[in-house]
Amino acid sequence: MQQYFIRLPEAQKNRKLNDLLDALEFNQVVIFVKSVGRASELDRLLRECNFPSITIHGGLAQEERIARYKSFKDFNKRICVATDVLGRGIDIERVNIVINYDMPDSPDSYLHRVGRAGRFGTSGLAITFVATDEDKEMLEKVQARYDSPLLCFVTVTDFVFVDLMLEFRRCRITLILVLICVLETTGGLSLSRCLSSFVEITSEN
Repeated sequence: MQQYFIRLPEAQKNRKLNDLLDALEFNQVVIFVKSVGRASELDRLLRECNFPSITIHGGLAQEERIARYKSFKDFNKRICVATDVLGRGIDIERVNIVINYDMPDSPDSYLHRVGRAGRFGTSGLAITFVATDEDKEMLEKVQARYDSPLLCFVTVTDFVFVDLMLEFRRCRITLILVLICVLETTGGLSLSRCLSSFVEITSEN
């Protein structure tokens, strides 16, 4: 299990989450939040951005919770926004990433949440957003409870660098596509040869 945290203001959580979901390769991901209202709202925002999201929380009737859990387990949805109702005693073998959008309220809750990822012999990834001084204090409690090697701390600079590299790659791919269109239009290079060159270049990155 690889575990990271990201320091960021509350107002940047949605953008960072969007960036992570775009950049990371995952089978299924569980995003934990601290309240029913935040679960419903974040699920709505993700669906508006065309992410295959579903939400599970204590505000749902038991029958509806079971139906949504089954839908997620059956791989009908790849993203689940949940409260801690999904943090204990539930195993879904395809979940390989857990994101703590909101910091859990105790080290035990943290352990139960991240334990949803990487089960059944697969590698797992846990990312926790740290937005407030209270979040920082809880992170320190988690570190003290489970010892520092359990967490691999990542600085904001690392993630800014990753963001810049992703943006550079997107710009480079766009430029290559433009050149392909120009060369094909002017007859300077065949489309098949252009596409072959494009695949070779992008596969190196």
